[in-house]
Amino acid sequence: MFTSGSLSSADSKSSFLFYSHLANVAIHSLQVKGSPPEVAHARLQFFNNIQVVLASGMKLLGITPVNKM
Repeated sequence: MFTSGSLSSADSKSSFLFYSHLANVAIHSLQVKGSPPEVAHARLQFFNNIQVVLASGMKLLGITPVNKM
C-alpha cells in the first residue's frame, strides 16, 4: 500500500514529466530565429522561464539539473 506521501511524490514526478514534455514541444515548435524582434524576445523570456521552473522541479525531486550539455 502507498502512503499519502508516496502518492504525492508519484503525482509530482508525473506532473514534472508532463510539463517537461510540453516544454520540449514548445522549444521545437516556437522558432526564435527569423521571428520579429518582439516575438523573439517574448519567446526567449518564455524559454528562460521554462528553464527556471523545470530546474526548480528537478531540485524538488532531488535531481541536480545540469547547466550545459
